[in-house]
Amino acid sequence: MKKIISVLRSEKGISLVEILVTIALIAVVSALLMVFFREGLISSSRTIEESELQLDVRHKIDVMINDIRTSKRGEYEGQLFPYIDSADRLILFSGSIDDPKTISYYKSGNTLYRKLDGQDPTMFIENSKVTFSVETDHHIKIIAEIEDTIGYHNQGLEKEIVITAFPRGKIPPH
Repeated sequence: MKKIISVLRSEKGISLVEILVTIALIAVVSALLMVFFREGLISSSRTIEESELQLDVRHKIDVMINDIRTSKRGEYEGQLFPYIDSADRLILFSGSIDDPKTISYYKSGNTLYRKLDGQDPTMFIENSKVTFSVETDHHIKIIAEIEDTIGYHNQGLEKEIVITAFPRGKIPPH
């Protein structure tokens, strides 16, 4: 026991240099961990924003497909539906002979708008280039190129979506 006490009394403890070296190492390791943590948060945030954008676009594309599928094809008052007018608007017939209604999609700049009869147009998809075409068998082909900037570094996101849908109903003869 006397030997242990004498050894403990002879120890001088930790020097100031050892404490400073330890603190410096902890600071360097902490800084590296913070960089990895920050990049992980940025990557996670970008992924979430990209997923939300894709979900929003997918929902709006589903609305367009539903509009096309529930519209009617055929002739009404000398106009063949669906059609693309001279202003490059896609016009769909969605009503009946007694209560005719249309849904139109049109572009202004890089924004696609949707307009229902009797309502103001609503902004539908921003930052997009949209091309409409109506095939001879009434199939409607829509090509949408979506461009947006997301994330901390404003990185670009580009998606191209091609839709082909067919109006299921027919305009009855009147």
